[in-house]
Amino acid sequence: MKNFLYKKMSRVLLFSIIPLLLFSYNNAFWINVINSNTYENDCTWADVFSDIYIAWSSTNIYPVDNMRSHVLSFVRNTESEVHIWENSSWILSSWCYNQNNWWRLSNVVPSTYQWVWIIKNFWNDCTVSKVMKTNKSLPSVQFVYKVAYKEEIWFLAWTSSYFYYPSNYNSSTNTWGLSSTPSYLSNQTKRKWWPIKIHANECHKFNFRWCWDGVLDSSDWEMCDPNDPSKTWWGSWGCNPVCRPVEAPTCDNLIVNPNSWEVPLNSDVVCSWTNADYYNIDCWNWTTLNWQ
Repeated sequence: MKNFLYKKMSRVLLFSIIPLLLFSYNNAFWINVINSNTYENDCTWADVFSDIYIAWSSTNIYPVDNMRSHVLSFVRNTESEVHIWENSSWILSSWCYNQNNWWRLSNVVPSTYQWVWIIKNFWNDCTVSKVMKTNKSLPSVQFVYKVAYKEEIWFLAWTSSYFYYPSNYNSSTNTWGLSSTPSYLSNQTKRKWWPIKIHANECHKFNFRWCWDGVLDSSDWEMCDPNDPSKTWWGSWGCNPVCRPVEAPTCDNLIVNPNSWEVPLNSDVVCSWTNADYYNIDCWNWTTLNWQ
């Protein structure tokens, strides 16, 4: 994942589809959620892409925004926004747009240049369904973060409480862990801040794939795709709903003994078949033999 480094502040969007343990967080405030009809092409501060294969009927995603800074910065939830764009309707559940689910986890970013959690859809409410994209050249969904903050100017001696939730990267599992308890800045004071600034257009794009979406995903164990127009690796009878080729059933060896005699005739019939669970043999005299 690429980091974006600037003179005073570096920010990046981070994502994990691994469910996080849910803890009780104090002083977490709601973030404004905007249902956007416009895809954002100008991703000024960050542009992250996640490609996800949906193995079952649906899956959950956990969008999150991290931040680090060389300057003590106060995060404003009332002016911060999350803009959500969908390539087609109903890719995301309606709960993903619920403002109550989007929280500002940390009210300050320390000047120690440490990654901290800022904005997160906290509950498991961003459920993704298998909906075909309207515009195949664009990703399935896009989250655009517009984070409001103030940088510190100076301070006066005073008692206050500023907290943040550290996030730690585990290189062995390629995941980010969320601390269950906040960290507090020591020797707190009453601080003076610069006017509000906006880190705009931090983009996180998601593309979702699954069996039956018309694209052969061999890296995700698909042997074919029933909606693939090229019919790559299809069997002679097509491709089934679990992306496996279907071959025409055959009777490899039919033995009828005796195969002719005066009626009434009693015969032993043996059929060795391939790609079938049962078979019917039409005897041409209004008699059908069934076997499975």
